[in-house]
Amino acid sequence: MASGEATVAAEGWSASAPWSLVCRESATGPLALLDPLAARYRSTLLFNLTVMTLAVGLGGLAIQQARRRREMEAAAREEARVRELERRLFHAERLGTVGRLAAGMAHEINNPLEGLSNYVALARDALARGDAEETGRSLAAAAEGVRRASAVVEQVLAHADPAEAPVTAVDVGAAARETLAFVGARPEFTAIRFDVDIPEGLPPVSGRPVLLGQVLLNLVLNACEAQPRGGEVRVAAHAANGRVAIEIADRGPGVAEADAARIFEPFYSTKNSSGLGLSVCHAIVTQHGGTIAVEPRPGGGASFRIDLPARGGADGRR
Repeated sequence: MASGEATVAAEGWSASAPWSLVCRESATGPLALLDPLAARYRSTLLFNLTVMTLAVGLGGLAIQQARRRREMEAAAREEARVRELERRLFHAERLGTVGRLAAGMAHEINNPLEGLSNYVALARDALARGDAEETGRSLAAAAEGVRRASAVVEQVLAHADPAEAPVTAVDVGAAARETLAFVGARPEFTAIRFDVDIPEGLPPVSGRPVLLGQVLLNLVLNACEAQPRGGEVRVAAHAANGRVAIEIADRGPGVAEADAARIFEPFYSTKNSSGLGLSVCHAIVTQHGGTIAVEPRPGGGASFRIDLPARGGADGRR
């Protein structure tokens, strides 16, 4: 504590002792009274800053979550749109495949119908002559013509809604042979030689027979159409390591390296078509847990390879 003292003269006063002026100053001073208030203010300011920082952080997190939610909703809408587009592509390609095969199927139906008409006429003549044996042979041949025409109609009806067909064991070797027999019977492909290397006893794969048949049919048709003046189509298959591989190769102009990277994209075409065939083939093979690829064929042409998991293996069970 600081202090000071001075004598004050008192002239004219009757008191015998003079006055003394004493001044003292407290060590704390008047401002010391503000220290508790300042401390509370600093605490309040620090609390407010903490709350504001937390509010800003939570606000940023909320904005981030809202943005992420919008992105997820947009991705979900895009995925739904892509799935709808894929469904339409499947439908359009099925219609396109049926349209491409309409002439060939009409030809296939017309052949047994013509034979049926001839055999019915022969049976009528034999019956008029009283030749029962000849009549029986002619009627049996007519029945075979009816069976063949019915089989062709069943093939057409099988394309009605193949996605609803149950998943069963599919013999891809037998499916490939049936496809070759069907395509090889078309008159516009008589100049093409078919080389088949499909061993017996291939393990089956799990899938829908009509969809896998559509893949084989599209690839064989593409191989034939790639060499309209005649050539060779080779279909081979083998099994290894729990998988079944099918190769369809031609002697056409082949696929350029730049086109090979995009050839399975929807609407991408190198021959002025809709560009859906190979895209749908890729989608079908992928749905069956397999892969499809194209590469140059030694000596010229293109080679498409399909790789599917065999039924009963780990991939086949999945």
